[in-house]
Amino acid sequence: MDDISKALRDFLSSHGASTFSCGGSIPMKPSHAPGQDQHQHPHSCPPVTARWTGTGGDHHITFPLEGEDAARLPALVRDCVPATFGKDDEDVLDPTYRSAVAMDTSKFAVDFDPYILGIQGLRQSVVAELYKLNIYESPSGFFKSHVDTPRHETQFGSLVVCLPHPHQGGGLVVRHAGKDVTFDWSSTEGAVQWAAFYSDCEHEILNVTEGARVTLTYNLYARTHPADLEGLLGQELAPVDVQSLPLYEVVRAAMADPAYKTEGGTLGVFCSHAYPLSHEQTKVPIWPEDGEAIDIPNTSMVLKGTDLAVVSVFKALGMVVQVKSILQGKNTLRHCYFYHGDDEDWPGDRQSDHLGQTLVTEEGGHDCAEIEHIMEAFGDELRDVTWLTDVKHNDGHFVHLTYGNEPGVMKHYTQAAILVTVPPSAERSRLSS
Repeated sequence: MDDISKALRDFLSSHGASTFSCGGSIPMKPSHAPGQDQHQHPHSCPPVTARWTGTGGDHHITFPLEGEDAARLPALVRDCVPATFGKDDEDVLDPTYRSAVAMDTSKFAVDFDPYILGIQGLRQSVVAELYKLNIYESPSGFFKSHVDTPRHETQFGSLVVCLPHPHQGGGLVVRHAGKDVTFDWSSTEGAVQWAAFYSDCEHEILNVTEGARVTLTYNLYARTHPADLEGLLGQELAPVDVQSLPLYEVVRAAMADPAYKTEGGTLGVFCSHAYPLSHEQTKVPIWPEDGEAIDIPNTSMVLKGTDLAVVSVFKALGMVVQVKSILQGKNTLRHCYFYHGDDEDWPGDRQSDHLGQTLVTEEGGHDCAEIEHIMEAFGDELRDVTWLTDVKHNDGHFVHLTYGNEPGVMKHYTQAAILVTVPPSAERSRLSS
């Protein structure tokens, strides 16, 4: 790897985990005066009222708790149910892993609106869907480290809103790529606290030692999602935002150097975030007829954080950018005991447009079938890529059924990657002039 590519690689490795969560605070208004609404005071929050149907009929409670509302919290807790969590596509109840109670949106309503209270990043392009009301009580409310299960391909994150109520402990710790951020909401009672993070981030809720931590959880979805790769790559940061990114100057300097990739080439960046895997399967022929077009629907994918920044930076500097699903040849052959070729004969990597999908070959094959035929069913060969990052996640499956002494299933993992076409230096100089 040349020095400039190595510098790009080092930069991406050191800055790749910097944009995975954010948070803030909205001060409370002392009272909600008649005739006022949240639109009139976008930077402060009126008291938040939740209404629910439970034991004995209809109930309501207003945060911060004052007067009679303080006595209503036990009733709210009583009408909640023990909180479950997702594991292997199932809802699991295990109080040794998660100790909390929850209420589904079919049971309650709340007058809190995150859009008009200035929560960072909520725009017309984002749908914040209320999902649960959660209560973690002392002395042992907690949720061990976990990763949320996306509810849909367009879900990209979660928003947690902590209602103003005194408690100690219960910090939200969010982790990604070896870095972590802790949101401690126990010290501020006069404000609504919030945090948002990407759905592939590991996170946990520390033990609540006093009081009760009451939160609203929202699932975040892209309102309009791309139906094809052109739409996918239409997701961009604003030009001013792109130029303010540290990566922009590093890439700009590299592209301005006439000695860098004089003849042009391809840079590859494996996506730093994981993306939902569609449960739908697509069949592909293992031996397509000559000239046969294989129609593979593209799964809509909403780029996150660093991945979106990488795409935006290279596009802003005039590069052709693609997001592809990659099947690595050597990793595939490690699972194929019948391959007898030398290392240099191993088939190369393959690229395809089916992101986040499970592909199944239409026909099975004998377990001594040529691996090249299986690889060709996946997509086009990928040559001469300078990889700037290493594989971080598996974002799809490629499945081939076999028969021989006994039937079998070969499952190979694929990875989402950003491919950047770098023009020859002479063409780059014309673009910049």
